[in-house]
Amino acid sequence: MYPVVIELDRNDVGGTIKSVKEQLRRIPRNGFSYGLLRYLSADGIPADRALQPEIGFLYLGQFDRELSGSAPIGLAKESSGPAQSPKQRRSHLLDFEARVTGGKLEVSLTYSESLHARETISGLAEAFIEELRALIEHCQSAQEISYTPSDFPEAELNQQELDDLISSLTVGSAS
Repeated sequence: MYPVVIELDRNDVGGTIKSVKEQLRRIPRNGFSYGLLRYLSADGIPADRALQPEIGFLYLGQFDRELSGSAPIGLAKESSGPAQSPKQRRSHLLDFEARVTGGKLEVSLTYSESLHARETISGLAEAFIEELRALIEHCQSAQEISYTPSDFPEAELNQQELDDLISSLTVGSAS
């Protein structure tokens, strides 16, 4: 795990998706060096420079693929119970955990009732669902595949140059 700060442009859903994708892909070695500095070096990252993220997000992946078909095991229907002791200090104020199971996205949100009112978290969850629906609607209505510079790292193009190139190829093939 490593902290990430993502800049958002809330005016354009497609542009926001591209921007987030590019920002995440720019992180060297998927944050590996952060872990080396923080946890393995003798000096570590000084406490005043270490980020203490307030929100944790963990995407566990698609459980359908690993546990489908002829797999002799499956996911239990029962709750596994709390992920940590109520006496343990929370690593984040809010924790999102997501996975795809049975072809559906499941997201759980964990929070401290001593820090947040249930109504506040319910409002946050509703806003989160609305944003997810907007993203899904945008992606389902997209007429074409949208590329970003990190899809073609050797080309060393910025977004505008890539858009212009794809536009010229599309226009050229239609003639």
